[in-house]
Amino acid sequence: MKLAESERAVDHPGICTGGDWMQRDDDYLRELMLRMEASDSWLHDYRLVERTWCQPINSREFYHKKLLVQAGLLEVQPCGTKVWMTNDGHDFCANTRTSEIWNGAKAAAGQATGASVKVLARVAEALVIQKIRDLTGLDI
Repeated sequence: MKLAESERAVDHPGICTGGDWMQRDDDYLRELMLRMEASDSWLHDYRLVERTWCQPINSREFYHKKLLVQAGLLEVQPCGTKVWMTNDGHDFCANTRTSEIWNGAKAAAGQATGASVKVLARVAEALVIQKIRDLTGLDI
């Protein structure tokens, strides 16, 4: 589905080109977060277009970073061209690092016909807590 021209650049008035509508890909969100956490830099690019000639960079990555900002897992630098991971973002990475926990969170969300990123993060946290209880007997 194509977005109307007026809908494409609402948040970014300098955008010259539009794109197709994208659906959220939770696995890609997790991949981006884990990749950013593993990098040597704490600042990460947050631009849809290059400054000259409005050349698209990676609209899929930008779109998903924007979703992560909206979910509170990333924060935008005041100049608007870089993002960094929030404490909630680090918690998301810690709780979804293993495929076992991540797949369990997605399966639980699937049983409920889907879930927001925040709910997926909370389900993953609950699964980690349950695993700690099972391993240690601690009532946390």
